[in-house]
Amino acid sequence: QDLAHWWGLDGQTRFLPADLNQADLGTAQYDGCLLGQITHYLTPQQNQSLFGRIHAALVAAGFLLLDVPMTSDQLDEDVSFLSLILWANSGGQAYRSADYQAWMCAAGFRSVEQLDSRWLKAVR
Repeated sequence: QDLAHWWGLDGQTRFLPADLNQADLGTAQYDGCLLGQITHYLTPQQNQSLFGRIHAALVAAGFLLLDVPMTSDQLDEDVSFLSLILWANSGGQAYRSADYQAWMCAAGFRSVEQLDSRWLKAVR
């Protein structure tokens, strides 16, 4: 909620604490979604399901901002270790930007853009 205040969005945001694998996000209710530092804990199937539900919950031209560490095509020792820890704890791993982009496109997002090494923006 401090982030909403910092961006001047008090009263315009809704935080939805929920189980991401079960949450009903509704249909065409939101202009945007910020999803941060969680998708690497999820399996590919869980991410695909989540992106599909987020897509459905957004209005036309709504957007998803994703904040997550992403790997390059070449895994280094640190990323390999992080992936092992994530897999052991939750079945997730450090995914590639291309993986996230493919899942978002499959969910129906028409535009997916990598903003920098850890931010992706997808538009419905």
